[in-house]
Amino acid sequence: MAAWRLPDTLFGRLVIVIALVIAANQLALYLFVRHTVGTARAQRMGKLFAGQIDVVREIRNHVAAPAGTGAGTLPLVTGAVAGRPPPAGSELELAQRALQVQLGSRASLRLSDHNHLWLEWQGQHPFSLSLPPYSWSTARLLFLYWKFITIALLAFAGALIALRQINRPLSRLVAAMEERGSHGLPVTASPAGPREIRRLIQHYNGMLTDLRALLDERDLVLVGISHDLRTPLTRLRLGCEFLPDSAQDARKELIRDIQALDEILDQFIAFSRRGQGEDWVLCQFNDIVTDAVERFSNPPFCLRVIGDCAPLPKVLIQPLGMRRLLDNLIDNARRYAPGEITVRTRLVGDLIELTVEDRGPGIPESLRPQLGRPFAGVSQGVSGTGLGIAIVWTITRAHDGEVLFENRPEGGLRVILRFRKSHDHLEKA
Repeated sequence: MAAWRLPDTLFGRLVIVIALVIAANQLALYLFVRHTVGTARAQRMGKLFAGQIDVVREIRNHVAAPAGTGAGTLPLVTGAVAGRPPPAGSELELAQRALQVQLGSRASLRLSDHNHLWLEWQGQHPFSLSLPPYSWSTARLLFLYWKFITIALLAFAGALIALRQINRPLSRLVAAMEERGSHGLPVTASPAGPREIRRLIQHYNGMLTDLRALLDERDLVLVGISHDLRTPLTRLRLGCEFLPDSAQDARKELIRDIQALDEILDQFIAFSRRGQGEDWVLCQFNDIVTDAVERFSNPPFCLRVIGDCAPLPKVLIQPLGMRRLLDNLIDNARRYAPGEITVRTRLVGDLIELTVEDRGPGIPESLRPQLGRPFAGVSQGVSGTGLGIAIVWTITRAHDGEVLFENRPEGGLRVILRFRKSHDHLEKA
């Protein structure tokens, strides 16, 4: 049998806490009222019963009861009747105690069949007096029971309304945090609810504004650096063309270094953009994969890239971002694991799965958590900026996907990307 657990939501837990508090309060109120009101009622009933017995005793002292009378003809019978004493701890027992305080132990209460109540006197002229049936049934305080239940239900309904005032703005805040806007950051939320929650939302919105300003400034700096550096790089490239034929080897080295610097700038700009400004398009993902495989299979790369694409439906993506993602994955395999590269696509439930496999040494498991961080992919002896996998991470997250790394049993690294066929971006576009 599974152990009972608290609800996972704040609303569910608060409902249970408030329900328990209300139930404990109503129970305490019921016990208090039962003790005070019930005891008072029992005292009054005991005095009333004593007065009735006194009246009947006076009558019996002057007038003999007719022989053979019974409960069916008169409420008074001579002698005792077959019955049982009141239940222990009941209000009738309290009333019997009050009665015996007035008249002694010769007076008592008896319950016959169908809970019919009798006053019994064992004095000089014993008798049993039948009482109206309502006398003890109304002692159960049914009215108070229903009153307590009604109060508890009203209090619980009021608590639910109060909880809704707290839970609704919190739910909107969580929805805003799950939605992605510019720079991949969450969107702002409208302040609503109690003052404390409004202040929380205002501080959250202020934090997002500061982060966006910081990222915009970073992008501006990177674009400015790129612009300022490309001009001297272009002059260097032109200068290399005017080098004498005797310096052909040096010219090739210089041109190769200039191209590497230009690629580094492109990587920095790509990382800073994070897919911003590109529209979402419903297109065939396999076409982008096939284009990337052909591009790396032909000059100047001439790699052994194998494409294995299963039939896929059209998917909502950012085409330029996905091309950059594939280029980084294949180029990363080329740099770190020379040899055959396999690119596969398939449909897994509602997910598009992209797999890129190489034949290199793989990655130690201890280093995998670092992948995706900027510059974490740089290794000694291999050229690169260390931003390739970081760009893959950012583009995949922009598509609500995940990236997995695992070593192939036969050797090499397998990178697996999964993302949904459809995204919320379609509704927001």
